[in-house]
Amino acid sequence: FPSHDRYGELWGTTADGGAGGFGSIFRYNTASAVFNTAHSFAGGGAGSRPYGLVMGDPGIFYGITQLGNVIFSYNSSSATYSSLYTLNSGTEGSGCERPLFLDSGFLYGICNVGGSSNLGTVFRYSLDADTVDVLHTFTGTPDGSGGKSSIILQSRHLELQLKQKIS
Repeated sequence: FPSHDRYGELWGTTADGGAGGFGSIFRYNTASAVFNTAHSFAGGGAGSRPYGLVMGDPGIFYGITQLGNVIFSYNSSSATYSSLYTLNSGTEGSGCERPLFLDSGFLYGICNVGGSSNLGTVFRYSLDADTVDVLHTFTGTPDGSGGKSSIILQSRHLELQLKQKIS
């Protein structure tokens, strides 16, 4: 899911590769057809296997890593990567494989596992308060498990598209 910035560049992530093999953030200039790796993930506490970017303020991108459960930002103007928050895999979720959704200073996400039932969560991260609220923990029946789709906002209510695990 690449993002498009105000300079005509496409920004995105790779789950693997980059300098250390842990994934990367890239940009592609549509006018000049030039591709650049903007950031290579280092693994460990910085996370690895990033999934998608969402644009916030001009030049600021946000994302999450599948491994390490790291919510991060990347400032394209200063080429600065920042680890913002690491989800507690047991209570807040882990295995996040979908891009975050940004609305009114909050990043929303869905995780495949974790939470009280270990069947995944929907969470909200506050950019201002640097805190996470678990909005929902999946229980399997009747609400599904292992969320595999993106979150969208419809009529100011979060709507989830979920893949049900088959027993």
